[in-house]
Amino acid sequence: MRRARRYSRGVNRLQGLRVVLGALALLALVVLAGVVAARADHPFELEWQEGGVLAHVERVLAGEPLYTAPGLEFIAFPYPPLYYVVGAAVAHVGGAGFLALRLVSILSTIAALIVIHRWTARRSQSALAGLVAAGLFAAAYRLSGAWLDVARVDALSLALTLAGLAWLDARRGVGHAVGAGCVLFLAFFAKQSALLPAAGCIAGLALGSRRDALACAGTLLALVAATTLVLDARTDGWYRAYVFDQLAGQGLDAGLALGFAKEISVAYAPLIALAGLVAWRGTRDAHRDLAQDAGEPKRGVAPFAGALVGFLLVAGVGRAHPGGYDNTLLPACAAAAVGFGCALARLHAAGGWVATAAGVLGVLQFALLAYDPRAQLPTEADRTRGAALVERLRATPGEVWMPDHGYLAERAGKRPSAHGMAVIDLLRSNDRATAQRFVDELVRAIEERRYAAIVLDRPWDDDLPPLARRYRRDAVAWPDERALVPVTGDPRRPAWWYSPRRDE
Repeated sequence: MRRARRYSRGVNRLQGLRVVLGALALLALVVLAGVVAARADHPFELEWQEGGVLAHVERVLAGEPLYTAPGLEFIAFPYPPLYYVVGAAVAHVGGAGFLALRLVSILSTIAALIVIHRWTARRSQSALAGLVAAGLFAAAYRLSGAWLDVARVDALSLALTLAGLAWLDARRGVGHAVGAGCVLFLAFFAKQSALLPAAGCIAGLALGSRRDALACAGTLLALVAATTLVLDARTDGWYRAYVFDQLAGQGLDAGLALGFAKEISVAYAPLIALAGLVAWRGTRDAHRDLAQDAGEPKRGVAPFAGALVGFLLVAGVGRAHPGGYDNTLLPACAAAAVGFGCALARLHAAGGWVATAAGVLGVLQFALLAYDPRAQLPTEADRTRGAALVERLRATPGEVWMPDHGYLAERAGKRPSAHGMAVIDLLRSNDRATAQRFVDELVRAIEERRYAAIVLDRPWDDDLPPLARRYRRDAVAWPDERALVPVTGDPRRPAWWYSPRRDE
C-alpha cells in the first residue's frame, strides 16, 4: 500500500512537471509572437545592418547588379542572393521597406518552429517533446541576438537548413535524398554556413546508406557549383569574390571559440546535465534511433547526431569570426532545442526519479533563458528622433555620405552610400588591390569635398587623415540617451557630423 502511494505521488509529480513544461513552452512562443508583432512595422533599423540589406533589395527591384566592383554608393554583403530575391518579391507586392523584409524572416521563423516541433516529435514519438523543443528555441530569442525577425539572412537560411536536414533524417531513397539536397542548396543560397550542418548530416547518413548520402551530397554540390559558375560569369568574377573569397580571407580567433564553448555551457547547463543522465542510463536502444513514426524505416541515429554536431560547429565558427554577434548562436540554439526535446522524452519514458529530474532540468532550462521582452522593443523616441534626423539630412544642400545608416539619407532624397559593414569586410579581405582602389576613391571624394556632409557612427579621422583636414567634425546632439540606438546588434547611431571646411 505504501509503495502504491509513493508510486501515485511520483506519477502525479511527473504529470505536474509535464504540464509546467508545456505551459512554459507555450509562454515562450506567445512572448516571442508578441515581441515580433510589436517590432515588425518599426520604420527604422532594429539592427544596424538592416539598412544595408534594404539597399540590396532595392537594387534587385531596380534591376541593378548586386555583385559588382565596390564603390562609394554600394558594396555587396558577402552572402548569396536568395534572401534579397525573396525580399524583393515580397516588397514588389507589399511595397519596399523594412516590413516586407522582416516578414520574410518572420515567416521563416514560423517555418523553423514547425520543423523543430515535427522533427523532435517524430524522433521522440512525443508531441509534448516537440512542443518543448519549439518553446525552448523561442525562449532562446534573446540569447541568439533577438534576430529571428530582423531583416537579415539568418532566419531564412536556418529554416531551410532545418527543413532539409529533417527531411534527410526521416526519409529513405535516392529521390528523397535529391529533394533534401535541393532544399539544403537553397539554405546555402541564403547563407553559406548551411553547408556545415548539411555535411554533418550527410556524413552520418553515409554510415547507413552510402547511396543516399552520395545522392544528397552530389545534388547539393552540383547546384552550388552550377550557380557559382553562372553567377561568376555574369558578374565578371565578383560573385565568387564576395561570397567565397572575402570571408575566407578573414581569420578565426581561438579565444572567441573558447568563449563560445563557455557561453553555450553556461546557457545550456541543464541540457548538459540532461545529456549526462541519458549517457549514464546507457539505455538498451542507444545504438538505434530515439524513435521513429510507426512504419517508417529506421535510419539510425547517425544522421540526426551529425546534423546536431554540424549546427554546433557552425555556431562555433561563426562566434570565432571577429565581429560575430549573438546571431551566430542561432544554429546552436536550434540543435539544443531538438536535442533537449528528444532527451527529455527518453528520460520521461524511463519513469522514476530520472524522469522527475529531467522535468526539473527542463524547468530550469526555461528559467535560464528567460529575458525581459520590453528591452527588445523600440520606443516612440526612436521614431521621433529618427524622423528629425531625416529632416536635417533633407535640409542639407548637396549629397550626404552616410555609410552606417545610408537608408536615412536615401529617405531624405540623397544618393545611396556603401554600408559601413561592407566597407569593413572589404578592408579586412585578402583582396588588397580592390580595397586600396576603394580607399583611393574615398580619399579623392574627401579631398574634393564632394559631400555636403559625411555622417558617421564613429570618427574615422585617424584612419583617414584627409577627413580631418578637409572636414570639420561636430557631435550629433541626441537629447535621449538611447534614441535611435538599434535594439539588437551593435549599439550604434549617427554620432558625428562632418561639414566641409571652407577656409582653404
